[in-house]
Amino acid sequence: MARPVVAESALVALGGGLLGLVCARLGMRALVALQPETLPRLDLVVIDRAVVLFTLGVVAAVTVLVGLIPALRSAGTRLTASDGSTVTAGPSRQRVRRVLVASEVALSIVLLLGAGLTLRSFFRLLALDPGYRTDRVLTASITLPEAVYATPEATSTFFDTLLARLRDQPGVAAAGAVTGLPLRSARGDLNFQIRGRETPPGVLSRRADWQVVTPGYFEAMGMRIVRGRDIEAGDRADTEGVIVFNEAAARLHWPDGDALGARLKLGANAGPGWVTVVGIVNDVRTGSLRTAPRPEMYLAHTQFRMFGRGTEPMRTLSLVLQAHEAPGPLADTLRREVRALDPALAVDRVQTMDAVRRVSVARLEFVTTLLGTFAALALAVALVGVYGVMAYSIALRRREIGLRVALGASPQRVLSFVLHLGMMPAVFGIAAGLIGGIALSRLLTAQLFEVPPHDPLTAGVTAAMVGAISLLACYVPARRAARLDPSSALRSE
Repeated sequence: MARPVVAESALVALGGGLLGLVCARLGMRALVALQPETLPRLDLVVIDRAVVLFTLGVVAAVTVLVGLIPALRSAGTRLTASDGSTVTAGPSRQRVRRVLVASEVALSIVLLLGAGLTLRSFFRLLALDPGYRTDRVLTASITLPEAVYATPEATSTFFDTLLARLRDQPGVAAAGAVTGLPLRSARGDLNFQIRGRETPPGVLSRRADWQVVTPGYFEAMGMRIVRGRDIEAGDRADTEGVIVFNEAAARLHWPDGDALGARLKLGANAGPGWVTVVGIVNDVRTGSLRTAPRPEMYLAHTQFRMFGRGTEPMRTLSLVLQAHEAPGPLADTLRREVRALDPALAVDRVQTMDAVRRVSVARLEFVTTLLGTFAALALAVALVGVYGVMAYSIALRRREIGLRVALGASPQRVLSFVLHLGMMPAVFGIAAGLIGGIALSRLLTAQLFEVPPHDPLTAGVTAAMVGAISLLACYVPARRAARLDPSSALRSE
């Protein structure tokens, strides 16, 4: 008696395992296509012998749990009933089915809750204003060789000439350059002393992140000069040193006054030594969209000298071009102008700022896609599970439902009875899933942005969605039961 049940379970489990391997192979291709730069070596993951053995182990486990155990229990069951005509499942087996349904629903809730939290974080990052524009902006990196551009004058002349030629191009609205492009690099901080407010020996000196920029950079990036002025072409190596602070640095180091006009000296022997604060620019998110704007200062490229080297200029800059329309065609323009000035130079990392921003959130997008896929699969399993258990339960209680209808139960009462029967385990599963999901969602804290792990909106929407899908899965067999012909049900018994 047990052998046919086990054989059927083994065939179903083996077919599911083979189908799972095929889906896994297709899924791996999709994952590699979505692979973010911050998650390397994903393309080396393959469906190897270990995966096949694991799948066979799952097939064996499913065969034992779903086939062998119920078959052995059925083989030892006494086939008795009150009237000798019907065999129905006992209370213990009904409880097992309800626990399985509740578990499926709870698992789908946990995964959907995690997917919902990461999805909300992802959309919040996309809607965030980083302090600069990302549309219609093209970026690229250029490094001047020291052997050819040995002096600060040669370096400044090249970048000034290149930017001037680019600004004359019909598709270019603004052009500038910076040492560290936002979202693509992280700058270290630099200490400085404010004249008249020097920190005594042994006390940590004031610090701020530093950037070297050319005239036109703030305009090309869509940044705003809040007070004062921009770094201009007249700020040369033989003029007074100038510096621009962002609002965060101004608030931190001048909480009760105005930073404009302040004199300060850069540490680490970074030129040009004493500088004057000539402008305040808006805060921007540089290292990551997740992190709040840090105190930052911007130095003129023509005046800056490398730390401790006296006359060493900054030879690597990221160019920023703001286009009137689509920025893509400007890539050829940029390469053409660079070749016209120096055919030996290479233009590296040509990207739009939209692409740079997408790369910065690619890891969260990958996690969201992964969790969303697993959640959708779990929800589908829960939907099939609820429907299957309800259909099977109604088939077992066909005679009971027929008697209820024969004794005067209306279709609405039968529908309500069956829905109540099916939704109870789903409700318990939703409650258990919410408790477990909120507890486990704390593991996603590092991936979340401005969304708490116990976000009530996400939990409410998730519970409502799973509840509605469970209700739909129960409604179809319940509607069929409400239309049951009592005479045919009684005759079949």
